[in-house]
Amino acid sequence: MTLSKCVAIPASGGSSLGKARAHAMKQSLNATLLSKEEARMSTDKFLSVKVGDLMTKMVVSIDVTMTANEVARLILEQGVDSFPVTENGKLVGMVTGWDVLTKVVAKALNPGKTKVRQFMTASPITCSPDYSVLQATKLMTKNGVKHIPVVKNDKVVGIFTTYDVTAYRQLVQQADFNSYRQEPRHKTVQVPKPLEPEASNTVLQSRIATGYRYLDSVLLGGIPESYAVILTSPPCDERDLLIEKFLETGAKGGEVTFYVTTTPLGMKTLTEELQSHFYIFICNPQAAAMTKNFLNVFELRGVENLTDISIALSSAFRTLDDSRKKPRRACVEIIPDVLLQHGTVQTRRWLNALISELKSKGFTTLAVMDPMVHPRQEVRAILGLFEGEINIYEKGSERFLKVKKMSNQKYVGNEIALTKTSGVSYTILLNDSSNALL
Repeated sequence: MTLSKCVAIPASGGSSLGKARAHAMKQSLNATLLSKEEARMSTDKFLSVKVGDLMTKMVVSIDVTMTANEVARLILEQGVDSFPVTENGKLVGMVTGWDVLTKVVAKALNPGKTKVRQFMTASPITCSPDYSVLQATKLMTKNGVKHIPVVKNDKVVGIFTTYDVTAYRQLVQQADFNSYRQEPRHKTVQVPKPLEPEASNTVLQSRIATGYRYLDSVLLGGIPESYAVILTSPPCDERDLLIEKFLETGAKGGEVTFYVTTTPLGMKTLTEELQSHFYIFICNPQAAAMTKNFLNVFELRGVENLTDISIALSSAFRTLDDSRKKPRRACVEIIPDVLLQHGTVQTRRWLNALISELKSKGFTTLAVMDPMVHPRQEVRAILGLFEGEINIYEKGSERFLKVKKMSNQKYVGNEIALTKTSGVSYTILLNDSSNALL
């Protein structure tokens, strides 16, 4: 087996290249995020992070004369599944574990004799370490690939993948989670009195209360039962509070409540006290470190394998008591990560099946997405799956909430002011069920 000169393999007895990648990612996080404000970075800042800061720099390059068997052994030994292919020191192709599976194994070729040259992707697209995350993800989406060699001065200096984007976002969220847990229980902020909707006293039947009183007012009592609604919002305290209230209202009201997330902000109390009907699905390699081993906590390795997530949800469905007539609710917070990892077509297919399954089980669904992280056409493709949209947006230094859509249902179109430089002082209880703010 011949490896090119740019190989960097850990010495025997050391950690695998996969573990080295995770360690390097944590170092990158520590070097980049210095405070909670940076942890809760703006969309523009996140997308402007350079590929060179996130890429895997320990590159294993393989020669065109290697066999499929040798590539498979490298995948197991190094813990990675994408390799630049070189010939006479020049990049000529790209090979992944998927290529071995679909182009060799599935076609019943002899893996001991089939050379890399026969099943590699020739003349692969490349990017520079100076590319932004946005530029690189658009390039991968356009060409339908998840791995891209990073080239500088005609030499491969790294590999950038959709995994790198997802892992970095999860580390940012985890840093924010740690900061969130360490904050004082009470914090005084300046917010205005929200607008009182004209129909605030109207409550329609078959509505599921969100727990956010003024949102429930414009929704005439809450989200229509069994509807799938998406909350489009940049990362902000108001979004986190709305999600927390939606989950808390359901779980404390005795409703079966599902929460699918990468980082379970502020859910410790619900997880501990309401194990019988609060189910949390944590899609994060560090899930075990985030929560104790309670009854209805499902620890998943990430969003790379959507089948694993579906299986976990199906397992939870089978434990439900269908004789209970109470409403059920679910919050799905992983759409941005799934979209970055799997692209529009596969995300739509998986999400459409998930929404249908939740509806059939009597769930009202609130999904969450930051529309500024993805190209506009991808956002439209996802929004089209939902019957309703609630939007949190900024105008200048102020934030507002508005119901943009609720198909075939009545609602009030007022916008609600959420923050303002001058306003009435309220106390936010960060880990309490009090309605002081709402």
